[in-house]
Amino acid sequence: MLEFIKPSIEKRIEIIIQENEEKLQEEYSEFDEILTSIKSHLPDHLRDAAEKLETMYIQRIDEIAPVYRTGFDDAIKLFRFFQNVSADQYKLKKT
Repeated sequence: MLEFIKPSIEKRIEIIIQENEEKLQEEYSEFDEILTSIKSHLPDHLRDAAEKLETMYIQRIDEIAPVYRTGFDDAIKLFRFFQNVSADQYKLKKT
């Protein structure tokens, strides 16, 4: 049964990631505009720090996707656990 569910889970992960990227793209565009404006007023010695902040922001966004996968993996583990518990209860009732 789980093999039947896996493609649906994978598809849902793709949809969630895509929706999240679309939402974050708007946020990133605004962030980029603000940061570009700030950088234009910064002295040269602070521009590297501003670019480092931008890199950190992008990395934070990129790290979100694995969280979705982890949630689904946890759900699968719980599903298997309860499936095994149910099977064990069924065996106990038969004996």
